Amino acid sequence: MIKVKKGQALILILLVMAISLTLGVSVASRSITTLKQVSFSAQSAQALAFAEGGIEEALKCLDDGSCAVPSDPAAVDLTGDGTNDFDYRITALGGAVLDSFPPLSRDEAIELSLSGYPSSTPMYISWVNTAKPSEVADPAAVEFAAIYQEAGVYKVLRYAYDPDASRASENGFFTPFTGGFSVNGVTYAYRVSISVPFTPIALRIRPLYSTTASSFVFSAETGRTLPTTGSRIESTGTSGSVQRKIEVLRTNSSLSELFDFALFSGSETSPLSK
Repeated sequence: MIKVKKGQALILILLVMAISLTLGVSVASRSITTLKQVSFSAQSAQALAFAEGGIEEALKCLDDGSCAVPSDPAAVDLTGDGTNDFDYRITALGGAVLDSFPPLSRDEAIELSLSGYPSSTPMYISWVNTAKPSEVADPAAVEFAAIYQEAGVYKVLRYAYDPDASRASENGFFTPFTGGFSVNGVTYAYRVSISVPFTPIALRIRPLYSTTASSFVFSAETGRTLPTTGSRIESTGTSGSVQRKIEVLRTNSSLSELFDFALFSGSETSPLSK
């Protein structure tokens, strides 16, 4: 009887030890997992901060003219540990196709430089990404303002296109070309061709009516390239095993879209104009 009790006591002791060991391993495992998560979170935040530092460095060198565009990747070791904490690349916004701009909301405006683009040479603007149902269901009308110089005088040509037939019958806008216009692997529903006479300066684009932001792509005539409209900065920050990337578009200086609604007069006797 005593032997049986001793055996039961030994089993209970072993059971308690097994449970304690299991709990200890579980707690240790959770602690290690928590430490890993905290470490990853800290590295992620630091990598993002390094990437932002790369953007600031690139903007600074663009402002003071110390870097060329396009610029080869520039790397910086901030912590002195022999590892590059961020690197950035600067490329020009221009070329045969310009598709870097984020979607435009109603009444927002962007301005493309046409300085140096040949007179009366068409460029093509496509919009409404067919892979985005919200854009297809609510297509934007678009107003274009082409700024040019004739005999030393600045002038503006305005065009307006609306793919919605019911709206176009009331607002008098032109109808854009419709169909599938593929550019860099993306298909757009509508396209127009704009040619600017004499000495082209710039083209302003402003979507109207739609409550959905619209995707745009700009293409030069075959054999031509669009003038540089700004710079794209791509910065990568690294901390430990974590990388974070940021992309920023720095466009050329242009007037706010508020000025598209302004009226002005050149003198007390001149008529108001827009």
